[in-house]
Amino acid sequence: MQARPPANPQRSAGEAPLSRGENRQGRPQPLPSPWQSGQPPQNVQRQAEKYLESEPLPPEVREVVRRYFELPQR
Repeated sequence: MQARPPANPQRSAGEAPLSRGENRQGRPQPLPSPWQSGQPPQNVQRQAEKYLESEPLPPEVREVVRRYFELPQR
């Protein structure tokens, strides 16, 4: 049986262990690009748009998908 690491005493219950990716001014930080050309191919962007249109997602998930696939804001 492995021992569990100690809980972070500064984090309240229910709080996400990762930051929301915002800088000190509250603006989102740019995400690293996994795309060779520096931006997603157009067919990938179209598929991501279709996914956002067809799936009931929470607003924060929609925002992350839009940022990751470099889609325009709506």
